[in-house]
Amino acid sequence: MFWALLPTEAMHLLYEFSFIENRGWKDYRLQLCLSSNSENIYSWLNHSYIHIEYLQINYDKLDELIEAIHNKLETIQGAYSLKGAKQELQVLWHQVCPDAPIPTMVKLIRSVNSTDLEINHYLVSLRQDEEVEVISLAAEIEDYFLKENREVSTLELKKEFQEKRGWSDNQYYGAIRKSTLFQMSKTSFVHPSTIAWNSGMYEEVHAVLSENLQNKNNEGIPHIILSEIIDEYLLPELPNGIEWTTELLISTSEEKNNFLFFDDACTFVGNQFDIEDLDDMIAFLMSQSFEYNMEKQKKVERLLWREGIIASGRAIPKNEVFFPESSIAYLPGSDEITLSQIGEERYGSKNPA
Repeated sequence: MFWALLPTEAMHLLYEFSFIENRGWKDYRLQLCLSSNSENIYSWLNHSYIHIEYLQINYDKLDELIEAIHNKLETIQGAYSLKGAKQELQVLWHQVCPDAPIPTMVKLIRSVNSTDLEINHYLVSLRQDEEVEVISLAAEIEDYFLKENREVSTLELKKEFQEKRGWSDNQYYGAIRKSTLFQMSKTSFVHPSTIAWNSGMYEEVHAVLSENLQNKNNEGIPHIILSEIIDEYLLPELPNGIEWTTELLISTSEEKNNFLFFDDACTFVGNQFDIEDLDDMIAFLMSQSFEYNMEKQKKVERLLWREGIIASGRAIPKNEVFFPESSIAYLPGSDEITLSQIGEERYGSKNPA
């Protein structure tokens, strides 16, 4: 394949000049091409890409890293930040793949079928024990949706499969996780066929998100608000009376790992603002909004509600943003949040004040 001929630097130049400037490709089209080769193409430093042939990967050390993460999870009995892992296990991390950014390591971990690890927003956790039947049970749930051909609530699903058919919690939740269903709301799902989902529709949705996000990036804004995209009727029309929701938009778009999603917002993975996770987004917005890069928690939360980063009325999820390598921190003996030393180094200079 042509990509295999290109080292990292050349791929970055190709990305920026050959295809976009010289050949007139849209940025989203090139990203889509890259994502379709996700087994071989990895995101790299400074919004560039690299072919797996040019990655220095030690798979024995990768197994050791996964085992170390697994042991850490069993010790803490909770989610573990991959930012913390990159720092705490930095020697082993470097041995696996020198200078690998977190998105690259996530793909490497997933590439070796670490089925007992769940990775979400760079937080890794242990999956609940699953029974062997969940694969076939997932098909049963999908068949139910195909017959209904509509949005189905979790209340209805639990009554049908747990109360009526006697499934255990592990069977039910394992089947949902293994299924191809899309999330419609916090409490409902829909089958892809009900919305006539196909590759062409994916490309159209991807293009809408990419173009609007790129326009915001050009203005110095790292994210778009998804509900605004929906309200402006920019997305393709759906059949069977189904309307776009934020949950559905995220559910149909997150598989390719091109976007980093929040409650009602998203940014590019490997974006130009050096935002890798929720704590980074909070730190960036604080650096843009508060003169001294610190403010009371309630005021920070109101900023995040307005920008779609966390749902209106919700508190900052402490387990996702306050950890040793976080970009933000609590001031001792105070209800104020500030940029940590890491946050100051990454975003302090971006303060417009």
